[in-house]
Amino acid sequence: MAYNGLKIGKALYYLIINNTNLNVSTLLNNDSSLVQPAPMRLEKDPALGVTYEIDSIDNVDVKKNYNTFIPVNLVSTRIEVFAQDYGTGAELARVLVEELTTTLTPDSYNGVEIQGINVDNVKQDFNTKSRRYVWTVFLDIRVYN
Repeated sequence: MAYNGLKIGKALYYLIINNTNLNVSTLLNNDSSLVQPAPMRLEKDPALGVTYEIDSIDNVDVKKNYNTFIPVNLVSTRIEVFAQDYGTGAELARVLVEELTTTLTPDSYNGVEIQGINVDNVKQDFNTKSRRYVWTVFLDIRVYN
């Protein structure tokens, strides 16, 4: 597999933290440590944060000019926004979805050629143990090899 999950995860982190149009860092009080890969979630359990995880990477070949194939990967990703305050968490989830799907231009991010991002599903829940609202956003990312 040309792109592994770690490389794509780095690109996703870059998009969440460094995208100039993204207001996520402002909503997170400019604390980039609150955005983490899912297995490395902070143990101190902050009041607000974002985790992301690569679920699968599937190879898809797309025809271009009727005779050549462009190898493309379809990456299924899950982003979770969690917050103690419902309004703050809802706004952070909304901004993430809006910015990643509407203002992203096809380009290379951290060495990964991303063609586009589509939202597959959004789920909302309340975790009674941690007392946090959780928004789970399921994304499909198209990545050129």
